Amino acid sequence: MHTQVLRRKKAVAHEKKVQVAGFGNGRCSSRGQSSCPTKQVIRDIASILPVLVLDEWGTSSRCPDCRSGKKLQRQTASSTNRPIAQPVLEDGESASNMISEQFTDDERCEHCSECGKTWGHDEVSLYNMSYLLRNLLKNQERPAWLSRRT
Repeated sequence: MHTQVLRRKKAVAHEKKVQVAGFGNGRCSSRGQSSCPTKQVIRDIASILPVLVLDEWGTSSRCPDCRSGKKLQRQTASSTNRPIAQPVLEDGESASNMISEQFTDDERCEHCSECGKTWGHDEVSLYNMSYLLRNLLKNQERPAWLSRRT
């Protein structure tokens, strides 16, 4: 990973756009796997570009399109033939512009019973975390559909 970080650092130095990385505050672990050294990953990324650590609560289980705040229902890609949804921002810009690449071939999907859209498990997290990052950079509050209810 360190070699990839060094290559990316050289590439970013020549780019004119300002880039920021949003990093979830969850633990990087999986059943049966050793955990990822989260702090070291953040330090490595921060050597390339600014990193903002985000509270990822609800990002993989709330619909960024209808924003009802209700929990999404888990499905597998083979159990649905619906296309994966892409939300639209308040100003009409497509949220897909905020997410540059797909990094997984995860078959899990999340279905919204409110609007009927189906999301890839990792994609819904990326879209919601991009909303969190966008609001943070604009000095706005956390989106209501991603807020913990008291």
